[in-house]
Amino acid sequence: MKALVRRALGPDRTAAAATVASSALAQFRRWRRHRPRVSFDSPLRLHKFSAGPGHTFFGYHDVTPFSGDDTRLLAIHTTNRATDPARVGWFAAADPDAGFHAAAETATWCWQQGCRLQWHPARPGALFVFNGLFDGAFGSEVHDLNGAAVRRYGRPVYAISPDGASALSLNFARLHRLRPGYGYANLADDTEPDPAPANDGLWQIDLGDGKSDLLHSLADLARLAPAPSMRGAVHYLNHLSYSPGGKRLLFFHLWRGAGARYSRICTADAGGANLAVLSPHRASHFCWLDDDEVLAFTIDEHGHGGYRRFRPGQTGSARVGGDDLAVDGHPMLSPRGGPVVIDTYPDAVSERRLSLLDLATGARMPLASFYSPPWITGARRCDLHPRWNRGGDRIAVDSAHGGRRALCVVDLQR
Repeated sequence: MKALVRRALGPDRTAAAATVASSALAQFRRWRRHRPRVSFDSPLRLHKFSAGPGHTFFGYHDVTPFSGDDTRLLAIHTTNRATDPARVGWFAAADPDAGFHAAAETATWCWQQGCRLQWHPARPGALFVFNGLFDGAFGSEVHDLNGAAVRRYGRPVYAISPDGASALSLNFARLHRLRPGYGYANLADDTEPDPAPANDGLWQIDLGDGKSDLLHSLADLARLAPAPSMRGAVHYLNHLSYSPGGKRLLFFHLWRGAGARYSRICTADAGGANLAVLSPHRASHFCWLDDDEVLAFTIDEHGHGGYRRFRPGQTGSARVGGDDLAVDGHPMLSPRGGPVVIDTYPDAVSERRLSLLDLATGARMPLASFYSPPWITGARRCDLHPRWNRGGDRIAVDSAHGGRRALCVVDLQR
């Protein structure tokens, strides 16, 4: 029967029909169970930050919106259209009602990663960095809290080193073309004709003099321990990161071929030397545990997904937790070195679950569940993308449980 439906509707319409049916069933289950939009598994407080009509959010889970002293929260405010500019600014973390302090505007943002807005590590309470469109090209700017531009760079930033001396960059036009929702749609990808260009790939920007170097090209990566699925594939990058002490860097090498998307995790020294594959298996999300260990959700050769611990320079991995952790999510280690906060994609009642993961025991402690409206899906979906504050007692999430995105903070202090 399923094969007949696929032939009759085609793969795209079949997937759409399955999504509609699944969403309708989830809404029915919610109605039967009288589920609230937000529920807590313990007495916690939730603070909601919104800049008004439209969507207020931060972006991805690998950097924190909290300032160095935890007094401010970075955020962007947008309309429903990804083609409209977004306002960039901050909230007073202690007072959601104090309003949004808009400090700048950007034309380059996306639903999943925002504009790569982040505090500058050299002055994480006074300066922030974000990507924009300047003189017809993608770039990045450093601003102060009042909106004054302090410095501009000729490339967009993805991740900034812990000492604030350098940044990693990639081609956001190519990323958008190959993974909508993660890159920027403003400019055409001029590398499109080349499946693995030798003049594009992983870039590093010197934030002192503004010069950039190509550490590893996509052509280099396509030749590194090539897999059979790479034959005729188109290659790109995503999820660049420095280790907590700046000793190493990590990134996802992805490729598309034969109607499927593949990925693996690669690492290198901070300057790009000693390039290696950390995990050849399909990977989705990760966080650093320290300079020498990574926690990542991967799917092994047998199709088994789970959180695993990897150490650069060593083969193999250690599985964390049991079957209840075989669900993909976005991890971030507490700055106190304690638990990892994780989330999930929508479950049978259209809820995304927020939990803490004890690395020592593999135990999962549920915190809260957030309703996920089924009409906010695809590239526009609103993942929680949980992020710790600097003190390790609050967690910021992006949630659309009220019908539009808002930046919410879960206060763990009883």
